[in-house]
Amino acid sequence: FALLTLAFSQFLFAVAFKWRAVTRGDDGLIVTPGSMAVPGLVTLELGQPRHFFLLEATIVLLCLWAAWRFTRTPLGTAVVLMRENDERAAFLGYNAFGTKLIAFTLATTLAAVAGALFAAFQRLVSPAVLDLAIGTEVVFMAVLGGTGAFLGPFLGAAVYIVFQDWLSKTTENWHFFLGLAFVLMILYAHDGLIGLFAKDGPARRLLSRRGAGVEETT
Repeated sequence: FALLTLAFSQFLFAVAFKWRAVTRGDDGLIVTPGSMAVPGLVTLELGQPRHFFLLEATIVLLCLWAAWRFTRTPLGTAVVLMRENDERAAFLGYNAFGTKLIAFTLATTLAAVAGALFAAFQRLVSPAVLDLAIGTEVVFMAVLGGTGAFLGPFLGAAVYIVFQDWLSKTTENWHFFLGLAFVLMILYAHDGLIGLFAKDGPARRLLSRRGAGVEETT
């Protein structure tokens, strides 16, 4: 499904690149930050980094809270069941197509909010944001952190950005090492970084074995 989404993004990239009357092609669209008044509290000048950060952090936290609340609803539980085993969920009476459609709609809504914040931060929207490299980075962040955990993609994004920044300063071939890390995660850590340190994760098992070995030697 992720690969199908990437293929569709490439189609949109080609459309955005050619449709200069709307997107202006390589030149992109300029985003001019304005101001936003919070009645009775403050007026945020979005051109100032501090004010923009406050707005962005507030929106991110609200989206995070809304997503967390959604996972606690019956529909959220159905989405989790579909992720684990859609055939069994359908056998139990859940509408597989309808549930997946709702989940995809909510996910694209959050992605649209993230895109709007990114455009306001960059102050420029160009077809480059639809490039395959950008979509691949997002998939890598999710896999790195763990797609089965609520905070997995957030952890993956943080680790990826720090790791990328450090590698790009260390070597010119940093793409190779990121790709190698991705392959290793797929082969040996299906549940991502969060899965490594889960209760029954590989890292926990390794630490428990070492602890048992130390106790035996003492």
